[in-house]
Amino acid sequence: MPLHHPLPDSMSLQQVYEYAALLDAHPNVIATLAGHAHTAAVSTFAGRPLLVAPGVTWTLRLPWESDRLADLDAPPALAYHILDDDRNLVTHYRVVR
Repeated sequence: MPLHHPLPDSMSLQQVYEYAALLDAHPNVIATLAGHAHTAAVSTFAGRPLLVAPGVTWTLRLPWESDRLADLDAPPALAYHILDDDRNLVTHYRVVR
């Protein structure tokens, strides 16, 4: 299930419980894919993987990396998802040079 904003960020989904109920009603959904966080992240939500795509223009710094919020010099990156016939999901994160 693709989302524009990831669930764990400060702009989180307003109807998070409704989204969890929707996922529970559809066991065929394997994972939630999200972006717009400007940093790669992996978590779980409603018992399924929550995979957040990395930034394609700039990257958010983690709190211990710098006083500056954004790394404007970070190269773009992508998430490449592979779903096999047995419904196993593998995600590769790569920097684009």
